[in-house]
Amino acid sequence: MNTSESLADLVAAEDVLLFVNAAITATGQREFRSGVSGAMDQQLSLDFLHTYVRVNYRRVYAASLALDINDHNAARIVLGLLESAGEAGAEERRVEGRLIAARLAVLPPQRVYRLFGAVRRAGINNRRTRAIMRDWLAARPDLGHDAVKYRSGVKTAARHVHLRCPPGAEPLAEVGAFLFRPGKLPRYAHPLLDAWRRAHYEQGAVAELPFTVAEGFAARHGMKRAVFLERAAPRMTRLERLRTQEQRAVEGLGPDADLAVMPLTRLALYVLALPFEQRVARRAELTGALRTAARRAAGGHAGSWGRVHAVLDDSFSSSGSGQKRRRPLAVALACHYLLEALAAPGAYRGLWTSGRGDALLVRPWGPTPLGMRILDALEPGPGGGEPDGSGGGEQDGPVGSEPDGPGGADPDGPVGTTPDRPDSTDPDGPRSTAPDRLVIVSDGWDNAPAGLAGEVLRVWRQRLDPGRRTAVVHLNPVYDAGGFDVRRLAAGVPTAGIRDAEDLPALVEIARFAEGRTGAAELYAYLDRRVARFTGEGDGS
Repeated sequence: MNTSESLADLVAAEDVLLFVNAAITATGQREFRSGVSGAMDQQLSLDFLHTYVRVNYRRVYAASLALDINDHNAARIVLGLLESAGEAGAEERRVEGRLIAARLAVLPPQRVYRLFGAVRRAGINNRRTRAIMRDWLAARPDLGHDAVKYRSGVKTAARHVHLRCPPGAEPLAEVGAFLFRPGKLPRYAHPLLDAWRRAHYEQGAVAELPFTVAEGFAARHGMKRAVFLERAAPRMTRLERLRTQEQRAVEGLGPDADLAVMPLTRLALYVLALPFEQRVARRAELTGALRTAARRAAGGHAGSWGRVHAVLDDSFSSSGSGQKRRRPLAVALACHYLLEALAAPGAYRGLWTSGRGDALLVRPWGPTPLGMRILDALEPGPGGGEPDGSGGGEQDGPVGSEPDGPGGADPDGPVGTTPDRPDSTDPDGPRSTAPDRLVIVSDGWDNAPAGLAGEVLRVWRQRLDPGRRTAVVHLNPVYDAGGFDVRRLAAGVPTAGIRDAEDLPALVEIARFAEGRTGAAELYAYLDRRVARFTGEGDGS
């Protein structure tokens, strides 16, 4: 391969990783440091990236649907592929069609119906698009349920695909009458459609409806909140149960949600929303639920990562924004429990930037001394907890108590050092306690002191661990719209965006391509395997 080809491959690989990081983290919403126009800046940044990658790397653009990107960008990719179908060849359209169908099958239905509305507004009305929409509608388990819960979305989709609802073709005939001729039938055979009809005048029918629809009818009938929550509980989804958990407590009702079955990141958000007193009182329940969810997310990878140390950012910037409240901190908390499950038994240490030792009581506080905590993680000492894995354990400390300092180190000692740390010139010192993996979960704004984290990682990689026996990866939950990427700590450290902690094992695998030690061919081969696995066309091995 000549130099120009190598350079082109390198640029292509960097562009692909740039887009994947954006598609994982960016949602078109404000971030902590983005300012008043942050949402608009992020939307403009995403507009550019989607257009650039679709035009220049269409194959990669479509293959991104098989990766762990967020739903917002998955819907944008589907819309972009359908809108520009004329730019693709026949084989490309076949592969894209399978990817689109597979991705629509795992997207939340409300997101898909919103996408169908965007398709209609964009005037995309070819036979291929209508066939994709019809196939998705035909695969829905209960279109009558969708007609009640997502009425406007189903109506828009049915109009766009010219869905036939002839009389006698049940249940489509009733769904068509419900959507386009409401009030014409005296009753419906479908229980939900008839419950919606009766709920206009019968309070008892309200509890038979989906929760979000029933809330409107409950307000119309003037039902007491406690009575409504008790009656609606059997039809709630697990996330609706989680959202109404505190309302039930206020109304004097018992808990109804099984926290252990909740998604890990969503459960972490719930825990962080609780006051400190409740976290302490429910320590066993919350910690048990988080560890159960983490073990479920780890799956077959549990206990296979060896010795793992983590540096977790709980600085003030982890409070997020008004649109993404406490999201960065929730990702860090969820990663803490997931990494504990992935590490070998007793071989995990989680170090928070605030110096706090109790993960359940973390809160956004203080600056971001990433460099100090990375030093503690690579060469454990008093500032970073015990080297036997207890640094990430749960402790019953004073509720809401503050750590001793930003990095947990002795403020009287020299900057950037920790007492009793092994001599860095001893070749066996760092390796005797250094981890097999170091995972850093942070927005990348190292500011106490600024730039120390990058220097520590550079010196560690170049002078102390040139053989890369410790795998270092930086996971960043915050998108930087101005840089079209997530913020990086050091050039030699692979960085990947993260939105849900459950995707961490796959993201660590993607991040290795950012080290520059693998070529574009390996990256494309990885994407092909993910596509084959996602669409069911191969074993994906």
